[in-house]
Amino acid sequence: LLNSTSQSLPILMLANLFTPASVGFYVLARTVLFVPTTLIGTSVGEVFYPKFVEAVRQGLSGRYLLIKACISLAAIGCAPYIILIIFGPSIFSTIFGENWFEAGEYARWMSAWLFVVLVTRPIVAAIPALSLQGLFLAFEILSTLLRIAAIFVGYLWLNTALGAIIAFSLINIVIYAILAGWVIRKS
Repeated sequence: LLNSTSQSLPILMLANLFTPASVGFYVLARTVLFVPTTLIGTSVGEVFYPKFVEAVRQGLSGRYLLIKACISLAAIGCAPYIILIIFGPSIFSTIFGENWFEAGEYARWMSAWLFVVLVTRPIVAAIPALSLQGLFLAFEILSTLLRIAAIFVGYLWLNTALGAIIAFSLINIVIYAILAGWVIRKS
């Protein structure tokens, strides 16, 4: 719940700091990018989780399974996300019209973040099996504060909605990288 709320922070903050158009650009980019990320991530999570739980129950290290699953997801997601990072604005303006070019700019930066979300899907799925929920709650609280700060930094630094999205995306990459390192170490 906390993670979902903090992922929706840009909608509220962009509406208050910038224009309604910036919210529209963000929502379109997020909607388009979240569908494949969620679909692939959920499918992999459903297959990965039982295998991981069984390995942990048998007293085996889950580290190998986690790393293997993350590398597999990186291989699957690499090409589409690189294409979006390079051609996002052109793709969005071609599909949705020239007025949505800026949504493609948002998508460009959000793609890097959502690629990391996709790759770390097994990491998040492993948290309950490793009984790390209490620490994960503290991690999510800190992450939410960092996401809020990132949007303000982007706002103050570049004074544009795109700057806020860039900062938000970059902090999410850092957050998920730290989470991956932490869970892999615990596994």
